[in-house]
Amino acid sequence: MTSIPIPFAGTVRRHTRRTVRSVLEASVGLYLKSLDLRGRMTTPELKLTRAVCDAYLVRQWPADDDIDVATVDEPFDRARVRGEWHEAPGATDRSGPILLYVHGGGFVFGSPETHRTLTGELSRRLGWPAFSVDYRLAPEHPHPAAADDVLRAWRWLLDRGVDPSRVVVAGDSAGGHLALGLPSRAVRASMPVPAAVVALSPAADPGFTEALAMAEPPDRSIPVGAAVAVVRAYGQGADDPDLRLTVGDLSVMPPTLVHAAEHEFCGPDAAAYVTALREVGGTVEYRTWPRTWHVFHLAHRRLRAADEALDDIVRFAHGHVDRPTP
Repeated sequence: MTSIPIPFAGTVRRHTRRTVRSVLEASVGLYLKSLDLRGRMTTPELKLTRAVCDAYLVRQWPADDDIDVATVDEPFDRARVRGEWHEAPGATDRSGPILLYVHGGGFVFGSPETHRTLTGELSRRLGWPAFSVDYRLAPEHPHPAAADDVLRAWRWLLDRGVDPSRVVVAGDSAGGHLALGLPSRAVRASMPVPAAVVALSPAADPGFTEALAMAEPPDRSIPVGAAVAVVRAYGQGADDPDLRLTVGDLSVMPPTLVHAAEHEFCGPDAAAYVTALREVGGTVEYRTWPRTWHVFHLAHRRLRAADEALDDIVRFAHGHVDRPTP
């Protein structure tokens, strides 16, 4: 019996992989279009999305083996603080400076584990420990559960003696929204604000007001209506300053850095947030990258733009935190 030559077998495998990927991409595209039309998701859909997306993120963007991970789950302030410390070799101790990170996932999926590749790399480049908040997710825990958990984590760090002027709060997508919303909530709770905020592809307005008003969709791969359907599980309230951040008190914001892909569904509302912050005299930097995608920072091992973006975060963070004298 004649065996199949190895080169030919390799060609078959590659063709099969491409075919499977094309079928999956087409299926996902059709599903997103249906979400765009429906504008909402059922609870079973949301839970399935969580399971699929969490597994994909962990597999697609694995963390480096040398990142030390320490789990936190302890009672605090009549509730619990949950999260993970992510520390690269040589990172400073936890007295500060510190990166407080809030993961994305449309308020319905994601975890410190899904974002270890990003927080671990930021810990390495910054030379700081990163505390990644494990906040409660919708639909089981709607607004303001996630925002409450982030505020509680901030209070917990301060209670441990961390100097707020040596903490940078960062987050992506829904986590970017929560990071941007933390300073005003902290002020209302009579707490200090962090040294700076970094928001990566932030969902500045979970109602996507600016994106929906555009004649042409900002992102053809992810319909804005599909994004609305996902975040609807967390909360609506377009005039709630905890949700639509541009109607809140932006005067309390510390220096802020906002990143986005040039054409993405969060871009128009992120740009509107930056404009609103500038109008009240806020210190804000806004950068976009062409030929990238929503939270492209996760691809720092594979994409030059992602490496550039992480270096920009390091520059900004170090520029706004008082580093200890060597």
